[in-house]
Amino acid sequence: KGILYLLLLAPVLFRAQFNYGHQMAFGKNRVQYKEFVWTYLDYDRYRVYFYQGGIETAKYASLSFNKQLSMLEKRLDFQVDDKLNVIVYNNQEDFKQSNLGLSGDDQNNIGGVTRIVGDKICVFFNGSHVELDQQIRAALAQLLLDKMLYGGNAREMVRNSTLLYIPDWYIAGLVKYLSEGWTSYNDNLMYDALKNDDFSSFNRLSGRQATAAGHALWYYIVSTYGESMIPTILYMTRVSRSLDNAFVTTIGVTLDNLIYDFNESYNRRLYMFRDSLRQSPIVTDNSVLRRYRDTKHYYQVKISPDGKEVMYATNELNQLRVYVKNIETGKTKRILNANPKLEQVDDYNYPLLAWHPGGKSAIMIYPVKSELVLQIVNFETNERIKRPMPGFEKVNSVSFNNDGKKLALSAVKKGKGQSDIFVFTMNTSGIEQLTNDIWDDNNPVFVKNSKQLVFESNRVNDTVKATDDARFFVKMNRNMDLFMAQYPFTNKVLVRVTNTPDFNETFPQAYTNHYVCYLSDRNGIYNRFLAHYDSSISFVDTTEHYRYFFNSSPVSNYERSILEQNISPDGGFVAERFYVNGNDMLSVSPLQTLNEIKMKQPQNTWFRGYISPAITNPGEYKEVRTDESAVTAPKT
Repeated sequence: KGILYLLLLAPVLFRAQFNYGHQMAFGKNRVQYKEFVWTYLDYDRYRVYFYQGGIETAKYASLSFNKQLSMLEKRLDFQVDDKLNVIVYNNQEDFKQSNLGLSGDDQNNIGGVTRIVGDKICVFFNGSHVELDQQIRAALAQLLLDKMLYGGNAREMVRNSTLLYIPDWYIAGLVKYLSEGWTSYNDNLMYDALKNDDFSSFNRLSGRQATAAGHALWYYIVSTYGESMIPTILYMTRVSRSLDNAFVTTIGVTLDNLIYDFNESYNRRLYMFRDSLRQSPIVTDNSVLRRYRDTKHYYQVKISPDGKEVMYATNELNQLRVYVKNIETGKTKRILNANPKLEQVDDYNYPLLAWHPGGKSAIMIYPVKSELVLQIVNFETNERIKRPMPGFEKVNSVSFNNDGKKLALSAVKKGKGQSDIFVFTMNTSGIEQLTNDIWDDNNPVFVKNSKQLVFESNRVNDTVKATDDARFFVKMNRNMDLFMAQYPFTNKVLVRVTNTPDFNETFPQAYTNHYVCYLSDRNGIYNRFLAHYDSSISFVDTTEHYRYFFNSSPVSNYERSILEQNISPDGGFVAERFYVNGNDMLSVSPLQTLNEIKMKQPQNTWFRGYISPAITNPGEYKEVRTDESAVTAPKT
């Protein structure tokens, strides 16, 4: 590791040239807001390209790519002989400016999610190393599957594609399973689809529904017949040029019977692991809107401090809009309309929204021409103030302190390939950095009269160490725990709010002055939990020494996951997002006194209660270790 670490720190860099602007065919240029100067790291089996400010992300991607390539070749029993090119973008906004694919036959590459153009794999850093690993797995899985099913060269691919028809769910679902495994979020989508009988016409599904259906079916195949069936089914699909023959030959059932068994099995699991105490969170009177459009994504729902108004964002074909609705009168006002409608991959991270504690104004953070902008909207005077945020590559979350003078941010600094916690002063635009390490930190909120900060992180210890900066060999857990830091940040030792590496905790919120409210998928469904700050005597010498900790308990038991929550400062109202009937649903409702709720731990779902042979977390795949000797020094 030491040798490889030195090689990564002192690589031999090369200049590279891509199709930008003047080299593109007429009418196919994409608007670009800055110049990209490309360099690359060269290895035996692949080459990693990056540009200014992206060296740390490129180093991490180099190690991750080597690990994911070995793992997927083992799982699919197939090896790539060609040398691959990995193009790493600092953020998704830069990726949207890419012209790769526009000058060739692939006219659908319009920037966004991982795309493959020939032997070029494009990924971007969104503030999460776990997500970057997932992007690399998805890209490699797509490339390996294309080569396995359609052949290695262009002539074979054209010939085989005309002879072999593969429905949308087959490839898209398998790529999603190989890259993501299975999570509580996927289980929630599956529950909604079964309730609506969405999988009755499997081969007619398209888009997101086809991907979700295929993902669930491949998960069922592996859970029932084992991981080794994947390469066997793929081989027989190519040889027989028929999906039905491939499934009959390998697992002994036709595709129609497999889909029938799949539906029956999941419905049986729901029945076996039912819980009569689970409640439906869906109340028509609490819905923010009367109807939700299939083409829109609704998110970033925020309740005003007095509970009378709700702010939320929508994304339709990359067009961002923000609305404020008066709950009492039903009147809605649009306060943001950004970007034209383009069929690009959506970035649901923006806009970021937050109410000022006074309730008379709000802020929005979103990109304008590849630069981040903070806009302040005063609802009394209709005044709008835009301020640039030049120091950040990306901002992942934002929240006010109790007097509205400071913001807690999770963000990626320019030139740093990691997300850290910052405090931003509104008056002076001063930036105070709290964490500076490789771990993924997100969703910071002020608690206890802004004397502490609670945030989610996948760090493995409770001490902020300078030696954790730019550590590329650490193992990243995809599940987050919650940590509390004193503010001002004079003590580098954090207090753990949760310590559950097998479960994911997210969306912490201050509840009154003594509690932290958060979402956890402990039982396989994201429910609300309440954590109480407590202390006990640690040891006694000349004086008493205390250790501080949190005690958590569930305060909801829903049949569907809570995907977002935002609690008003007085704890009287809560704004939430659910997934219902294939769409997002926003809800605002009065919040009962949480600390008075006495509830048992919710019963586990099948996903949590049954040990499946399927790989639910590809990052935990045990059969392949990173071959560090394969990641040799960059060659001249």
